[in-house]
Order: sequence, then C-alpha cells, then structure tokens
Amino acid sequence: METRITMKSCLYLIFCVMTPPLLVASEADTNEWGSVTCGAVMSLHRENSGTEPSTNSPINVDICLKNVSDKLFSVVRTSDPLTDFSFEVTSPSGKNVSPKKHSYQPSSPRFSDAIKPGEVFSFPKIDFRSVCELKVSGSYKVVAKTMISSSTGQSCEVASNPLNVSVK
Repeated sequence: METRITMKSCLYLIFCVMTPPLLVASEADTNEWGSVTCGAVMSLHRENSGTEPSTNSPINVDICLKNVSDKLFSVVRTSDPLTDFSFEVTSPSGKNVSPKKHSYQPSSPRFSDAIKPGEVFSFPKIDFRSVCELKVSGSYKVVAKTMISSSTGQSCEVASNPLNVSVK
C-alpha cells in the first residue's frame, strides 16, 4: 500500500499543530460555574490562585463555557477580550470599576466556535490587567459575561461565577 503525502494533508497537519486547543471535551480546571442560562454555564478562574498578586503583576484568568444542554450552541469571538466579554468589577470599597465594553470593529477578524452538548470551550488566557486597572490593594469581585447563540438562532447572555481577586 502506497502512502502519499499531499500539500493539503501537510497544511492540515501544520494547522492542527500550530492552533492552540480551545475546545476540550473534558471538565475544565475549575469547580466554580455561574448559573445555567440557555443550556450553558461559564467559569472564571485565576491562574496561580494560591498566590496574591501585587498591584503591578499580571493577573491571568481563564474563562470557560460548558454546554450542559442537549443542543449545539455557538460563540463568536475576536482577539479583543473587551469585545468578547463584559466584566462587572467591584472595588474593595464597593465601587463599580467595570471597564467599558468595546464595540465590534468590522475590520477585526471574528471566529465562530460550535460547542456540542457536554463539551467545555476554553477561551485564550487573558491578563486581567489589560482589561481593567486594579489600582487599590484589597479584594475585587469580578463577573464575566458573554453572548451565545443557540442552533435555533436565539441569543443569550451567560454570566460566570463571581471571582474574588485579592491584590496586595
């Protein structure tokens, strides 16, 4: 039996190796999820959550969506976290310090990802400091929100679990 390697198969292999894995079929590295909305739950958790960041150090967060329904849904994303998500941020004093959500720019690329029942979709990591300034030491409360679309075209906003971020 002769094996032929074509340009198409080489390009596919390169694409698979170079593309970061965003869709994972197993449970995300979290046990905290927001409320079920339209058959989906969202998780916001901090990388290295055992260490307290200083006011200038990066705060890397992971955001995952899990399909808990029996139907397919999709999420549209860009390369800008403030286009993909809105964030509700409460300062240590209780003041709302939420960053303003960016509107989609037609020149920006968009990606649509289908999430099958039972699957978990992981967005690329975000340095939360690139999204919101955390100027004061103390504990901030953060909730992320995003839109999903059902296979019937219904759009829903899904909210994450509240994440407490302590800054020293």
